[in-house]
Amino acid sequence: MKVTKANGKSLSQAAALACELGNTGSIAFHLAAGFAEANRIVCFIKSMGEDNE
Repeated sequence: MKVTKANGKSLSQAAALACELGNTGSIAFHLAAGFAEANRIVCFIKSMGEDNE
């Protein structure tokens, strides 16, 4: 399916923002809407400072 934008150009893909792995409702919605999973990532964080040694 192609969607034509107001400027006359067409789109052949749409993207959705990532959701957390545990957000099964959002994952189910996107799959039901025709989106295909493209990737899974793992994010890390580490606090830097004197209180977090």
